[in-house]
Amino acid sequence: MQLLSLPQELIFLIADQSRPADVLHLSQANRFLCNILLRYLRKRDVNSTGGMALSFYSYWGYEAQVKEMLDAGAQVDIQNPRWRDSTPLVLAISRHHVSVAQLLLARGANVNFFHLQAYGRTPLETAILCTPLDDLSMIELLLDRGADINFKGYKSRTPLFTAVMPLIWGQEDLNNPDQVDASCSMIRFLIDRGADVNAQDSEGRTPIALNLHGNQQRRQCLIEGGAWEERELH
Repeated sequence: MQLLSLPQELIFLIADQSRPADVLHLSQANRFLCNILLRYLRKRDVNSTGGMALSFYSYWGYEAQVKEMLDAGAQVDIQNPRWRDSTPLVLAISRHHVSVAQLLLARGANVNFFHLQAYGRTPLETAILCTPLDDLSMIELLLDRGADINFKGYKSRTPLFTAVMPLIWGQEDLNNPDQVDASCSMIRFLIDRGADVNAQDSEGRTPIALNLHGNQQRRQCLIEGGAWEERELH
């Protein structure tokens, strides 16, 4: 008896006794098996793990598969231990997949998710670190969807601290005027959206204090945004 002549219920019983990788290989035999077995694998993943495959699809920006996993019942905020308990939203943001982030947010993803194990960053902080400096669309999306611009995360630091610190960590080139200009634009944008420019972390430091020996143009951006100069803090 040929496999395609079997009832779907029997095909699913065979799949139940097979490894997911083997089922995936079988699904590539023809379009009919592809349609029914990929749907089967999504439901199997949701039932066994809560939908861990959603993390993979979100990270790589596979929007159609993200939608299919959500439609199959995947948990929108599932935390994947392979990515230090990050949620699909954080993973999509880390790769700047704006349309995937929009979809996850529309399905109820927690825009203010925070877990120290998950790199100790909120979705907004992840966007600030991972977004191209000349493209603020992801940051704007998160703020429009309710991201707390003054959320105090690791060491009680707000997202503005994250925007100030990359140049200090050497992730950007202090001698590249385009990068500095774009970084200042991001800082101004956050301040315009309500970032507390004088927020203090758990060590009593403000964003401008962290930039004390950094770029003077960025320092001036903070002062123009209302930051107290270091001497005013004592």
